Amino acid sequence: MKFSTVWLFRIGLLFILLIFGPPLLFADNCSAPSDCFPTLAAAAAAATASGVLAAGATAAGKAAASSQANKKPPAVHRGDKVYIKQVNTKLMVSTTPTSDVSAVLQPNTQVTYQGRDTANPKYVKVEYQGKIGYVYHTDVSTEPVDLTPQPSNRPAPAGQSFPSSGGTKA
Repeated sequence: MKFSTVWLFRIGLLFILLIFGPPLLFADNCSAPSDCFPTLAAAAAAATASGVLAAGATAAGKAAASSQANKKPPAVHRGDKVYIKQVNTKLMVSTTPTSDVSAVLQPNTQVTYQGRDTANPKYVKVEYQGKIGYVYHTDVSTEPVDLTPQPSNRPAPAGQSFPSSGGTKA
């Protein structure tokens, strides 16, 4: 499982709270710092730790919000060239589930963006070879897709046999 930096920071803050928090929970009816803490330095340390935790939580929240805000997709305008991302993307005549398919598009096929469908914003209107149709909004990209196969990090199984295709062994 892969954690983002923000989640690791939040887990760390929770861990710190669990370490420093219990002594603060035992403070019953404190009328003065000396009733709850053995020394004034202990009271100051507890107050400082809770302030640091609050500041850290606020900073983590702001960092998470700004990282989400910066991940907006680039603006696409009517007439811009966009690329198909998915294999066998259907260019549909309308956005209804039973719509006729006017073409089946493959990755990196360039189409012209015509805008989002106003009735069903999950679909975008595109033009391909003079045909106007609709594709699902996640099936298009402003950049071509990298089609090179990515190497696997898993090693090949040792000693495992594979079914023969009927050919002769070399």
